[in-house]
Amino acid sequence: MENLKTKPKDFFLIIGSMVALYAIVINLLNLLFTIINYAYPAINTYYYGYYNTASISFPVAFLIIVFPIFVVIDWFLAKSFTETPEKKDLPIKKWLSYLTLFISGLVVAGSLVTVLYYFLDGKDLTAGFLLKFLSVFVVSVLVFGYYISDIKDILTSRSKKIWLSSAILIILISIVLGFVIIGSPKSQRLKRLDFEKINDIQQLQSSVVSFWQVNNKLPQGLEEVRGQYGYFDMNQPDSSKPYEYSIVSPNSFEICAEFNFDSGDQNNYNRSIMDVDIKYNYTTPSDWSYKEGRSCFTYVINEEIYKPSVR
Repeated sequence: MENLKTKPKDFFLIIGSMVALYAIVINLLNLLFTIINYAYPAINTYYYGYYNTASISFPVAFLIIVFPIFVVIDWFLAKSFTETPEKKDLPIKKWLSYLTLFISGLVVAGSLVTVLYYFLDGKDLTAGFLLKFLSVFVVSVLVFGYYISDIKDILTSRSKKIWLSSAILIILISIVLGFVIIGSPKSQRLKRLDFEKINDIQQLQSSVVSFWQVNNKLPQGLEEVRGQYGYFDMNQPDSSKPYEYSIVSPNSFEICAEFNFDSGDQNNYNRSIMDVDIKYNYTTPSDWSYKEGRSCFTYVINEEIYKPSVR
């Protein structure tokens, strides 16, 4: 036992297994938190659907690729330990196992302390907060339970299959739930394009207002604005259709676009946009919500606040 040395193969398998485990846990929790944030958005927080949905892509891709790699590495380790049982006492394995046990134990205790603190302090225990706590608690308990069993050397072939099946089930449910709640990669792309259209329309608004300030009149078309401020694209990102522009009154105009989805409840997002636009002295639409298909946004320029430079 004293002469047992860690071979390079054992070293990299053990290190690889631990690194993969930590990365899988982090990305699984990231995925679960994204789903919870989407289902239970925080109040008074900048919120827009695309930013919640976009973050699902990486954790899902990571779990799909890395989890099978982790299973294969763990299989090689189990095979090695079966052939040479003394390897279970390798210092690097014991250190990393106890470190994982220590970290998972801290996370479990910290989660319980946080919930108790929120309760005693009278803070709102929202559904989103409780679901996040439950996610962290369950994942940490599973990791803690597995490694305490491994350290006590009471893991059997049957119990390992149960642990593996439980992990696969949790990951599969998380991935499926993410796609069910947030949507497929195609729908996420279309939502991103809708968000880009809102950004484009805001840039167009800014350019038209600047044109009005310099020329004391609204442009007859976006081509006229582009001649003066030629740094924006007049076409919508998912088609060759240009953004529609029309004059409503001497100091107001309308910009329209084709959207792929309804914006839904974007109240927090709308308030954030209003705050930004008030800072820059624009009078904007009452909100930035839109319906699937053609939606228009009317802008009224406040002449008392945003005075033209030419009279």
